[in-house]
Amino acid sequence: MLDCRAIGSDDDRLACYDAALDAQYGVDEELVEKRKEYRRQRFGLPVDSSGARMTELEAIVAAVDSNLRTRQTTVALDNGQEWQVLSTGGLRAQFKPGQSVTISESATGGYRIRIADKKGFKGVSRVR
Repeated sequence: MLDCRAIGSDDDRLACYDAALDAQYGVDEELVEKRKEYRRQRFGLPVDSSGARMTELEAIVAAVDSNLRTRQTTVALDNGQEWQVLSTGGLRAQFKPGQSVTISESATGGYRIRIADKKGFKGVSRVR
């Protein structure tokens, strides 16, 4: 533990403490799952002080809101997140509740959504 305390980087120091405690007390599977869920909930948001970040998220579409007047579509996921569909991308399929989707970071810094077993993607922006 004393070796961990001397590490300058917050992320590396925390990883050292976690490894030391896991070696002494064993891995706490409940905490591992809580951390995974935390990263899942933070997906699409700026990186927080802990550095928690994901590059891809798989989820199920819970609801779709298409506003014909504004031509904006919002996709709600089973984890409570909402994403606005942008005009970028070449996905021709429509979003429907129950569909499995994958949201990932694009090379240009935005996000894109893909529907399982469909070709193409659409750009998205996290609303909530």
